[in-house]
Amino acid sequence: LSIRFRPKPLLLVGGSLFMVSALGCSFAPSYSVMLVFFSLTGFGSAMVGPMSQALVGEHLDVDERPRAFSYMFVTFTLVSALVASPVLNWLAVKGGWRLAYLAYVLPFAVLGLVAAYLWIPASRPKSGEAPGLGEYLAAFREILSDRSSLTCILCSMLVAAAFTSLSIYGVSAFIERFGVPSAWRGNIWSILTFVGAIGSFLSSRLVARFGRKPVCFAGALTMGVCAVGFSTVNGVWLSLGLAVLCGFGQMIWSPASLSLTLEQNLRLRGSMMSLNEAARSLGVALGSGLGGYLLLESGYSALGLVLGSIGVAAAAIHLRFTVDPTRA
Repeated sequence: LSIRFRPKPLLLVGGSLFMVSALGCSFAPSYSVMLVFFSLTGFGSAMVGPMSQALVGEHLDVDERPRAFSYMFVTFTLVSALVASPVLNWLAVKGGWRLAYLAYVLPFAVLGLVAAYLWIPASRPKSGEAPGLGEYLAAFREILSDRSSLTCILCSMLVAAAFTSLSIYGVSAFIERFGVPSAWRGNIWSILTFVGAIGSFLSSRLVARFGRKPVCFAGALTMGVCAVGFSTVNGVWLSLGLAVLCGFGQMIWSPASLSLTLEQNLRLRGSMMSLNEAARSLGVALGSGLGGYLLLESGYSALGLVLGSIGVAAAAIHLRFTVDPTRA
């Protein structure tokens, strides 16, 4: 779609899907109907994420893009922790889960759609006739035949897989390994969230100082090494400290990685970021499945060792094969 259409219209379509999903879920008469409407959030996310990233490349100068990605991650992280979680929980307790969709998800979806329509500059219309199948295939071939572009996409998948060691299994590891009370779950997530927001904020400044590629390498390496560490060391406080550093490394890597990936092919930036998002989602799925298998077979130490090593491998691949076109 991004080959045929400009980013802003696709972003608006994705935002509209969130509205339809919220309405459908809130009034769904059965689980099957709700499942259909809930799946629309997946389509919406797959359009809003890559197109918002492509719009950063379209409307901001090259030196401003890392800062924009940092702000995107900071606001997403803080709003999720400080607004979404407590408000959704309060609405669900007071009026049930349907009220949470109607009173929170729907209004924010509408606000986001209106803001995007009013404040994002109009994209230049695509010129010429609709591309044929050969042109679509040529676009994907152009991206995937470039070693640096392919490496950025691959590393997104590997880092996402590695980070599931913390994002999906991390808090449970503290509860099961160290007997931490379940009531601490929220406190642990709060610590990880705030440190992650700091990492996102610092990422653009590190990119301005050292460049996109070195920051991607350092962030992925920190995340991978600390993922191994917090899953294997004895001592709850040492493990928690390593987990915090794991999240910190991931959130330094994320904005820098998006910025590096975007610069690989500005002509096909929408397709590039869409493939990157698909790879990231695949990485989460692979990491979740592999992590679950390792946990059942061998425990948290094996889970952290294998998934963390994947993160270290991603750092090495970044260092060896990616190219920063802005510094080439």
